[in-house]
Amino acid sequence: MSRVRIIPSRHIGVSASLLAVAIGAAALLQGHTPASMAEDGGPRLTVERTRTLELPGGRRLTVTAIIDPQLVDPEEAMDELAPGSLPISVGAGGASAAFTIFDVWAKPDIPVTMHYSPDNAPAPQGISYTTGLVEGAIAKWDAIGSGMRVVYGELTSPIASMCDNPDGAGDGINTIQWRSNLRNGVLGSTCTVTNGRLDAGLRVVEADIVFSTKFNWSFGEVTPLDAYDWRSTLLHELGHVIGLGHTTTADAVMLASLARGVQRRTPQDDDIQGVRSLYGPGPAPEAKPVPQIPAPPPGLTRRATLPVVGKGE
Repeated sequence: MSRVRIIPSRHIGVSASLLAVAIGAAALLQGHTPASMAEDGGPRLTVERTRTLELPGGRRLTVTAIIDPQLVDPEEAMDELAPGSLPISVGAGGASAAFTIFDVWAKPDIPVTMHYSPDNAPAPQGISYTTGLVEGAIAKWDAIGSGMRVVYGELTSPIASMCDNPDGAGDGINTIQWRSNLRNGVLGSTCTVTNGRLDAGLRVVEADIVFSTKFNWSFGEVTPLDAYDWRSTLLHELGHVIGLGHTTTADAVMLASLARGVQRRTPQDDDIQGVRSLYGPGPAPEAKPVPQIPAPPPGLTRRATLPVVGKGE
């Protein structure tokens, strides 16, 4: 196994609707649909699907994937990501994030260290630039003041994750990584492993996040209308790691869909109350400087040039 080096934490919406309408109208007059819009003329939204898979030894894997339904049928994508898994509803109906949850971490396992490998990150600012974004996203969840703490850790090189091998044994290392072989239409996936039984309470023992290198991600301050905002997506997936499901509150980070060009980069009251309902209010976090993210060079997004193929590329 590759060596993991833990580094302690460094203590660490753009309104586009009118412009989208204008661009969409111009595009339709010319006989085509812009990349930021769905075929029906509405905003192009991602969806999330969640599946569960029973593992040996009484463990359970929960897989949540971010999917562009314009590119792939969500259920077909989930069948490939987690063969033999069963669908579950996460945050259906009008429930608040405070009451729609995944599984939680046990107190002895807190703080939870998330190890990030920037290898292959499709950021024009350089892969090291994304490290600051990960630290910043962790700091935003940490700043809400709860009994949950997440700590940044460096991953010296990519390693296998539960998202790569859903029926594997796992390694107990929580990771955020990039992959070039995710199925066409899948932007990323969060995979959490719990032990115990549903009727006896479950305890998270591992959480992994993978993102696809094949999408047009935006990493900068402004998110173009044809790009997905990686900062918002990362913050959302970290919410799943913490234990939150989905909400129907429109401005919340844990809303189940995200349109191109849209940002949701700060936990809202619904998100905050959700975390506190799981882990208690906790002491107010000590004052910590937010990690300084280097100013990017000109050009804030990169359209991936990797071939769009299925899993197993």
